[in-house]
Amino acid sequence: MAKRRKPRHLGRARLVPWIVLFAAIAGVALWVARPHRSAELPPPDLRGWGHPGSPGSAQGEEFRTAQVIAITSHGVKVRVNRRAAALFKGFLDELGDGGYPIRQRDTGGYNHRFKHCATPSACEGQLSDHSWGTAVDVNWTSNPLGTPDGCHMTTDMPADITALAVRWGLRWGGNFSCKSTDPMHFEVTGRPEDTPLIVEHNTGG
Repeated sequence: MAKRRKPRHLGRARLVPWIVLFAAIAGVALWVARPHRSAELPPPDLRGWGHPGSPGSAQGEEFRTAQVIAITSHGVKVRVNRRAAALFKGFLDELGDGGYPIRQRDTGGYNHRFKHCATPSACEGQLSDHSWGTAVDVNWTSNPLGTPDGCHMTTDMPADITALAVRWGLRWGGNFSCKSTDPMHFEVTGRPEDTPLIVEHNTGG
């Protein structure tokens, strides 16, 4: 008896999530590759990450308790949003596996605070992505925040850091505009529901 063929539309339907994921990754890659890159991105609450409230508020404490967990990579513990944990774990594992030494003393993630900017007036009153646990700072002593007097950036990140960050659904602060360069900084670019698709793509399941 001849085997029944699966309807073609079922096969095509399975490809749709992958096509969407690849398009999103490609879009981010093109975005970070353009000159004079902007640091603008819709805040995490507009991308489905909830809202932590004001620093020191009861809402903030509830958010921290429900959403923030600790991950460990190469002996370094970092607190991040639980729904982004696999992205940061994969990124930091791969960064360390490549020979970059991640230091506990100047690496961190979740921190319910307002943004620190080279030009304070540019971000006054804005919550940092760290407030959601959707950003980590890696080795901030050797990758300090840029200064408002030009495009100079001090960093010891590996040459392929942009591609590595994009692969894990992150963007690197070293690609921010001249007066906002932040080479210690890595933040999530997408939505919580993107995490499992990115992880599956990078690990094969």
